[in-house]
Amino acid sequence: MLIAIALAMTPVQGGHLDYAHAMDCAVGEAVLARLLADDSAAGSAEAGSDEAGGDRAQAERLAGLARYWFDKARAQAPDPSTARADFARRQQALGDEVAASRDAASLQGLFEARLAPCEAAMAASSETQDEPQAS
Repeated sequence: MLIAIALAMTPVQGGHLDYAHAMDCAVGEAVLARLLADDSAAGSAEAGSDEAGGDRAQAERLAGLARYWFDKARAQAPDPSTARADFARRQQALGDEVAASRDAASLQGLFEARLAPCEAAMAASSETQDEPQAS
């Protein structure tokens, strides 16, 4: 279930958001990556399936997106030296919220709402680019 949320919520191009929204994106992607990695580890311990490898790869991709958004947020922060502490506070708060709503529908709604601005910024960015980005 988490892999479906992760795939639905994480485009690959980047966009522009203000500090607060970029930080929310970083935190959302980081928490989703951690949840997926935890599920992958549990799945590997149970079955050792190929699906667990795909989950790990997706978790790494999400962690990369979290770093991307954190860098965007830090660049826009009024005081970049406080960005890491802000990230940690927000990550703890979202982690607490996730722990309180571990059913699939609640988690999906939580991440859809939190990551919608990220998707919109990425979509807008990819629509306005004249040339594709080199990979």
